[in-house]
Amino acid sequence: WMFRLFRRQHEDKFLSSFRKLGLDGEPDAVACAKYHVLSNGVGGVAVEYMEESDTKAWVRFRYPRWMYDG
Repeated sequence: WMFRLFRRQHEDKFLSSFRKLGLDGEPDAVACAKYHVLSNGVGGVAVEYMEESDTKAWVRFRYPRWMYDG
């Protein structure tokens, strides 16, 4: 029952958010990196990403949060 519960939430909430953000057509690694940038940005954390290939993307926190006010 637990697997079904989390699978249903994954399909209903997470995958639909990927579609709303326009990430559903991206390769998995790139979509994941872009999602992390967007979700961290909502929380005020400066994050960058770089696509190395369709199967590899890098996510980098720009600077430590404690270095600057805000």
